[in-house]
Amino acid sequence: MKIFSLVLFLFSNAFAEEARLLKITGPDVIITRGKEKLKAVEGFAFEEGDTVQTVNATILIHLFPSTQVAVDKNTTIKIDKNVIESTKKLEKSFSIVGLEQGRVRLKILKDNDQEIDQKLVTDRVAFSARAADFEVSATLAEVALDVHEGLVEASSPFVHSFVPEMTKANEALVFSTKTKSFSRRKFASQVTAPHFVGKADLMKNWKASKKARAKKSVKKKK
Repeated sequence: MKIFSLVLFLFSNAFAEEARLLKITGPDVIITRGKEKLKAVEGFAFEEGDTVQTVNATILIHLFPSTQVAVDKNTTIKIDKNVIESTKKLEKSFSIVGLEQGRVRLKILKDNDQEIDQKLVTDRVAFSARAADFEVSATLAEVALDVHEGLVEASSPFVHSFVPEMTKANEALVFSTKTKSFSRRKFASQVTAPHFVGKADLMKNWKASKKARAKKSVKKKK
């Protein structure tokens, strides 16, 4: 998939973080890392550049620090970027998930000491949110957005506008491949992927990951 170019934030003192596979229903999940095909099991640690293809299975991914990605059947996504910068007062994260085909739902939670910039991109449309719950489906004919909570921005290189399309809770937006334009429709949730986990579980996973990373860092220094 050719994802159109985006301006990436460059964080000083930042580090690349991974995502983890929280839930999996069904055996048909293909994870590709370079030329390798890896087995999908709960707890699997994703790296930037990993591609995930579901066939007759659905999965739930925890993208650190606090974004969940529910992936429906017959869907292909890519972990394009996930960078986190930690300071004494604030934890900033910038993430990009690429959607090649199929349907996903993202839920972004954050604490007061977190600043999250989450993007979901296709080859025609880019979506951006900071604290929201939304789903996107991509077919050859269209790219559709349905927002459950929060506010989501949408932009396309085919739509010449300086102002992104803003979609709020219980609203929907569709980009037509044929007309290369956005239009509105009624909200209609369609994702059947696993249920999201609670915020407490997310924070527990994230703290455990940071602790493990700190231990590795200490060992390397020795």
